Amino acid sequence: MPRGTGSGSIFRRGRIWWCRVHVDGRPVDESSKSDNYETAKRHLAKMNGRKVRGELGGANAKLKMDRILDEFIRALTVRVGDDTLKIQTLVVNAHLKPFFGSMRAEKITTDALMSYRESRSREKTNKGTFTSPSTINRELSLLRNAMRTAAQKSPPLIPMSSIPRFPITNEDAAARQGFIDDPEFDRLIAELPGHLIPIATVGYQTGIRRGELKKIEWSQVDFEARLIRLRSGRTKGGKPRTCPFIGNMHEVLLSAKNERDEYWPDCDLVFHRLGEPLIDFRGSWDSAVERAGLDNLKFHDLRRSGVRNLSRSGVPEAIIMAITGHRTRSMFDRYNVTSEADLDDAAKRVRAYRDARKGLDSGLNGDNNRDSATKEEGLQITPEPLSPS
Repeated sequence: MPRGTGSGSIFRRGRIWWCRVHVDGRPVDESSKSDNYETAKRHLAKMNGRKVRGELGGANAKLKMDRILDEFIRALTVRVGDDTLKIQTLVVNAHLKPFFGSMRAEKITTDALMSYRESRSREKTNKGTFTSPSTINRELSLLRNAMRTAAQKSPPLIPMSSIPRFPITNEDAAARQGFIDDPEFDRLIAELPGHLIPIATVGYQTGIRRGELKKIEWSQVDFEARLIRLRSGRTKGGKPRTCPFIGNMHEVLLSAKNERDEYWPDCDLVFHRLGEPLIDFRGSWDSAVERAGLDNLKFHDLRRSGVRNLSRSGVPEAIIMAITGHRTRSMFDRYNVTSEADLDDAAKRVRAYRDARKGLDSGLNGDNNRDSATKEEGLQITPEPLSPS
């Protein structure tokens, strides 16, 4: 008589134990090939895993990637913020589903992923440029996360072994190198419309991300302590941060606060346009950049510049990362860009050091020569007496 285990049954045929599970009401029997009951129990557990993964037929046997991607979006609703959810859902629906949606998980091979890279790299963006390798990396990372999420469900939708190695390219060569110094930033400020001056100033001085800046409310700005407190759940990493006023931030923010109090007292946002949230200001930004002659400067380049300025000022790296929100040292290093001016300054410091050493060495040689000459002439130098204290 079969022995039930709650997830199938085990029974004997002669001396050998057999295992049975039901898949969509249909019994599936397999021999454990052993007369040991514990061995049969382990075989039954494996059968149940294969059942969940669809390897014994049933509904999961027809599981396609579009369902896995739908389950992934569902999981994202409790893992990321609204802005991130919106962007990642758009990427899944616009790019991943059309290419992978009709495939079964075991068909997602490295060759299929390379085909996706090649296909996307030939597509053009709204700006007329081809899709960048870093953008494709982000998309493939979402697909990988979707498959891992499916494999980690209880019960799993797919086996972890079905997830291939993903071809993620190195992005160091494609990393932007744009940054500016104070003189260039002053030129930019002179050309920006008034409503963009506060957000540009804070972005340049602190290196805070644009998305995080746009969410800051006046209740988070402490003029007495000269701090901005970024709230938990409203930063990219989800963790709260505290950023100090740097440079002229106090004056710029106080002026913005006074203007807001006078004209838009109901607006809680620090950075706004006529009391309305800042959505997309690329047009005004690009026009100001062109007038300032700053060669296609992006707002994100202010973040890179802020990191470099903090580093140049001698602020410890751990403090810089706490201000800017960099979670890994590798990402921080990509933003801490060395400029030609940095290299020139380093060369000047080396020259100054060597010149000083030459002068010192020359003085010491002169003293040695004088001592030698004194000895040769048989002269004796009596040191001057110390003046009374």
